[in-house]
Amino acid sequence: MDYEQKLYVTTAIIAAELSHAANIASEMSLIAKNARVIATRAGESAVGFKPITDFITDFAATTIKQANDINQLAISISALSITKSHAETAKDSFSRAWAVAGEDSYRDKIEPIIGKISTEIQAAEEEMFSIFRKLNLQLEESEMQIRAAALIATSAKTEASRAGDYQANLNVIAEKIEETSAGVRTHLRNARKSLDNNRALIS
Repeated sequence: MDYEQKLYVTTAIIAAELSHAANIASEMSLIAKNARVIATRAGESAVGFKPITDFITDFAATTIKQANDINQLAISISALSITKSHAETAKDSFSRAWAVAGEDSYRDKIEPIIGKISTEIQAAEEEMFSIFRKLNLQLEESEMQIRAAALIATSAKTEASRAGDYQANLNVIAEKIEETSAGVRTHLRNARKSLDNNRALIS
């Protein structure tokens, strides 16, 4: 498998993992809305739950956005890969034509075309490399977010224990926050593993 194929396959895997994470994040957003309603009913006894629901809502929105961004990066890499492949085919054809042309034929007209195509190929390679680096940064940002989400899930359990009559309801919410956070974390780790296994692509 050549560089472009590895780049495309790795990006597609990462995009798929982030898509799964986004689906879970959508569920997290609904959980946060339910938690906000219950916390409002509980009043002062669940006042500490509001910042938790705010964080989860923001985290879910960020995860969904990052998944969409990474999907766009994957599409861009796919398009560039196709462009580069077509350019390489064209370059091979012109190179063969140059090789069989006589000294006094059209070589001087073919050479600039080959040079232009070579420049296009190099530009596509550099753009693919740049996009993959952006993808790496997106994953790093996602990982920082999920670490914070794990702490929030723990805080949710603590706050639920102080909610009096609403403790049972908020405990269920806290458990769902923990469960969905773990789900997002699993998919992010899978994405990171795929990237790490192909670290040479961005080195």
